[in-house]
Amino acid sequence: MPRHTHQDTDEIQYVISGSGTFWLGDQQREVHPGDLIVIPRGAVHAGSQNTSGEFKVLAVKLPPQAPTDIQFVK
Repeated sequence: MPRHTHQDTDEIQYVISGSGTFWLGDQQREVHPGDLIVIPRGAVHAGSQNTSGEFKVLAVKLPPQAPTDIQFVK
């Protein structure tokens, strides 16, 4: 997923399997099973790129994300 924000939704992602690279703001980090990523509303972030194994995350969005609550950032 390209860089984007959610203005009305906080997001929590829990890495279930695989590993990858995740961007939050201008920081990049490797994520692995058991890692928890907290993305506050309005924060620019980009989806993880798979670097090892099948990459699966559980994403919780509070409050539930409206279909229109995504703004892509160049």
